[in-house]
Amino acid sequence: MEEFFSTIPPWSKTYLIACVVLAAVSTYGIISPAYYLLIYQQLFRGQIWRLLTAFIYFGDFSINFLFHTLFMYTPANPRITFLPNLEKMYQKKRGDLVVMLVFVMALVLVLCAPTE
Repeated sequence: MEEFFSTIPPWSKTYLIACVVLAAVSTYGIISPAYYLLIYQQLFRGQIWRLLTAFIYFGDFSINFLFHTLFMYTPANPRITFLPNLEKMYQKKRGDLVVMLVFVMALVLVLCAPTE
């Protein structure tokens, strides 16, 4: 486990830790998952953390959480780039990686916005 964890690039490692912490906090009932979910009406009340936690929270610890994290870090097809591979590709261009991730996150948020 330590060998696997040491091979993960820093941004991906931070993302993985954030996912596990949010799942643990939710599973043990410290904070309700209702505070993580993206509810657009709550954004206008100042709860802007929901923009980020919508991409970090996969649910409580369960088989579903395990599969989400495993598929994110161990692709079935090595030619498909997942976050660690993407981070390695942009190792010398960190700014480009951040701009791309922010753009993709913004695009997902806009496409998933309620139409009513």
